[in-house]
Parts: sequence; structure tokens; C-alpha cells
Amino acid sequence: MLKINRSILIICIVSLFLIIGQISASDTDSMEINDTINTDLSLEQLNDSNIDNFESEELEKTKTEGESIDETVEEKQKDTTGVVMANDNYSCGPASLATALNRYGLDLNLNEVSKHTNTSLNGTSMQSLIDAAKFYGFSAYGVEVDAKGLKENNIVHLNVNGCEHWTVISKVTDTHIFLADSTEGNINFTIEEFNSYFSNKSIILSNNSQNDLKNGLISNQITILNKDQCLKISGKGLKKKLVGYRIVWKYGWRQKYGWVLRPKVVGGHVSFSQWEYVKAYHAVWGKYKVKEPIYKYYYVSDERLTSAKIKK
Repeated sequence: MLKINRSILIICIVSLFLIIGQISASDTDSMEINDTINTDLSLEQLNDSNIDNFESEELEKTKTEGESIDETVEEKQKDTTGVVMANDNYSCGPASLATALNRYGLDLNLNEVSKHTNTSLNGTSMQSLIDAAKFYGFSAYGVEVDAKGLKENNIVHLNVNGCEHWTVISKVTDTHIFLADSTEGNINFTIEEFNSYFSNKSIILSNNSQNDLKNGLISNQITILNKDQCLKISGKGLKKKLVGYRIVWKYGWRQKYGWVLRPKVVGGHVSFSQWEYVKAYHAVWGKYKVKEPIYKYYYVSDERLTSAKIKK
């Protein structure tokens, strides 16, 4: 009985030293670095001429210092709750309309709505979205309005450095505009940022009658656009191209390949009285680096890349 207790005690002591060693090793490099550090690069500063060979200054700095980098490339997770996502570079219009109508209680998908929006390689016009909304029994008008006049479920037209894009207002506060975006999911801008992209064109939806909606817009002194104006306004969606990476520090569990002390297998059985070092993947907890992609957004009808800052 005493022999068994001594074996268990030895195993516990060895395991404790292994855990302490792994935690210490993971924190050896940069004890003073914050939990998350981004190389806060403005996409406007990227040079199109060397776009395929771009690497961030932080990545170069890390290489010269000889620090190891986790080769895993991690995409930022998009929050797409309640958002109908576009499946190509031209369907931001029908995706936005489906998102807006679903907020009224419908259960529409992109393919269904696209049948009624006349979406093509030239995108989707404001008038086509208005007609599609009426097909589903809703009233709709294209209007010219400033950001202060926007409300939840308005479909808005953005012009991000030449990239025309449809998206949906999900919430408006005194400081921020929240969007249910078919490309990036649920995102937000400050009022100032949003105003720099907003073309002041929007589609107002209502489940009231067309006349009631019109009278309400007139009483609020909102300019209603005519059909010809609505036909000239369109959005084609945003396309993105990988231009580089930023280095991000993270904490958590990850799989690492290296030497690990494990019980030895003797005669087909695990022997806790005999241990050996083997090279294998094992879970470690600590601080590690990953590479997050940096993209440039551009207008799908334009071969020239143009920047677009989309914030999470």
C-alpha cells in the first residue's frame, strides 16, 4: 500500500514540475507586453505597387529579433447574427433587403430575394430594391437624408472611397451607427466615420400603406427621390484582396509540437513507474502570436484597388 502511495506522489510531483515549466516557458519572452497588441496600420498607407509582397513592420521587427511566430493564420470571427450574408461580389443589395425584411418577422434567404431584384454584374439599383420590397407587401421609398434622420432597418447606400455598397442600419446611438452588413456582419462606425462614407441616400421601409409612409416622410421634411434618381443609384458590393498580416498576441490553449514527458508503454500497457521524453503534439497554455490577415477592399467593377476601413 505504501509503495502505491509513493508512486502516486512521484507522479504528482513530476506533473507539477511539468506544468510550472510550460507556463514559465510561455511567458519568458515578453512579460511586459499587453494581452493584445495590433500593428495599427491604416489601409490607406499601403502601397498598391508592392501589394503582393507586403509585410507589416511589426512582422519584420519580430523576424529580426529572432522571436518565433505561430504560423497559424487566424481570421477575425465575424458576428453574422441576424444578417443575411452575400455569397458573391454583387449581391449586397438583395442580401441587405432580406436582412431588413427579416427584421419585420419574415424568413427570407438570399436566393429567394435575388429573384426579384434584377441583380447583375452591375449590382442592384435602388429602384430594384424598392420594387422587390413592394413584392413582399411592404411600402418603400428612396430618400435623401442625413445621418441624424436614419432609423433602424433603413437600407443605406455607402460610398467607401469609390466602392458603392448597400447595408442595413441595425441601431443608432448618439455616438455610433451599427450596421448589419452583408460583407462584414455586425459592425459599427462612429457618427463621424459613417458620415464620411454615407452618400445620404437611403431606402425607407414600412409595413404601413404607401400613402402613410409618404405623408410621414413629407411631415419630417425628408426628400423623396423620383424613379429616375433611384435607377441611377446602385451598389455592387465590396471585394477584398489579401495585402499582408498583422501580428497579434493572444492567451489560451494551443497545440504545440515538441518534447513532452509521458508514461512509457511497456508490453502494450502504460507504465506509470517508467517515463520517457517523446516528440509529440501537446496542449500548452500561455501567450502566443498569430498572424491576422489585412485586406484591401475595392469596387468589383474597378481593377484598381481602393482602400476601405471596416471596423469591428
